[in-house]
Amino acid sequence: MAMVGSILAARILGKSVFGELGMVRATILALGTFAGSGLGVAGTRYVAEMRDRDKPRVGGVINELVNITNITGVVMMIAALLLSPLIAIRLMNAPQLVWPVRIGAVLLYFILANGMQNGFIAGFENFSSLARAASLEALLNLILVPLGAVVSGLNGAIAGLVGAGGLSLIVRQNIVKREIRRSGIELAPRLGSQRVKNGLTAYLPYFLFGFTYYPFEWMAKLHLARQTGGFAELGLFNAAFSLSSVIIFLPNQLLAGVQAIMCNSLGKGDSQAFRRLSWFSILAAGGSSLLVALMMAVLSGPLMGMYGPGFTGGYRVLIMLAGGQVIYSLSLPSFKIMIATGRLWAQALFSALSGVSLYLMMLNSADRGAMGLSLAYLVSWLVLAMFPFVYIQRTALGLRQLASIGNGDAK
Repeated sequence: MAMVGSILAARILGKSVFGELGMVRATILALGTFAGSGLGVAGTRYVAEMRDRDKPRVGGVINELVNITNITGVVMMIAALLLSPLIAIRLMNAPQLVWPVRIGAVLLYFILANGMQNGFIAGFENFSSLARAASLEALLNLILVPLGAVVSGLNGAIAGLVGAGGLSLIVRQNIVKREIRRSGIELAPRLGSQRVKNGLTAYLPYFLFGFTYYPFEWMAKLHLARQTGGFAELGLFNAAFSLSSVIIFLPNQLLAGVQAIMCNSLGKGDSQAFRRLSWFSILAAGGSSLLVALMMAVLSGPLMGMYGPGFTGGYRVLIMLAGGQVIYSLSLPSFKIMIATGRLWAQALFSALSGVSLYLMMLNSADRGAMGLSLAYLVSWLVLAMFPFVYIQRTALGLRQLASIGNGDAK
């Protein structure tokens, strides 16, 4: 549905405006990192680990994370509203994007809040509800974004994203409330300022998850957008990227429950289940993504042509990204293992290395347009897949010892 929605939006908006839409979304995601876009991972880890053995603490964690997300989300939303002229005119060199950035500021809060609720739902291992909520959000985007684009161009498309995010949040909040009641968990009373401050310190590594990568990704796209014809090239890249994202759809579905089950296994001291799940994740992610990537490479020309006549020549960009997505899929299990075992700072470091490599590579290949950005992504994903795997094998001496270490951290 996300792919179909992007095709419709591209055909309605055209290549250049479609690139502007992608740049505004990238800007909102980058700003979201400052508000703690990685806190949903913390929600998954702590709820999964403690829901069976420490219900009072789970209630406190949920309340802490919700309060922190609300505070930081509102602050960053207001900051985005106030700074929209600076962002659009000075940084993007695109005065026409002032209002799209302002509208997108509201989307920033919904992205953070939905990510937080997703983390809780995954922590409760209610994967069927998680899938239904994601499907509903995709359907809403499929309807509202193209409809908004028809009615009011770029502003309408972004307003469609905001509407889909707001409605999806209501659905996810109701799911979480139902899970809390079903599990017999009582939420802690309203938190004071000192408790919130302590929570910000405790969850600092999770803030760094997105912060170490997305700002570099945004700078790489910004560098392309500022080139002559940059928004058109960015629109071409966004089309190919949307198609290539289908490659990791199946790995993401297969691994959707892995994080919570890993954490729960470590919380119970079941290292054998942890090891089995770790190896399953690696094999499933790599095998399923490779199969889809090969089919996409063969059909790259017709697939890009679905976006419109101006996109047909981007089939080489799609092939490059398809290969990169296979490499990226191999990094997913490694990071889930590291999160489950408390290797948060190491993950932040590897994400930073990947982000830096993306930006530096883009600086040297901006003259190649969309192809240059796809090459930069390929290099960054290679870094993201290689270093964590080597780290796990060299420093933890294999999954058996790593599970033991993770279990000790959980206790």
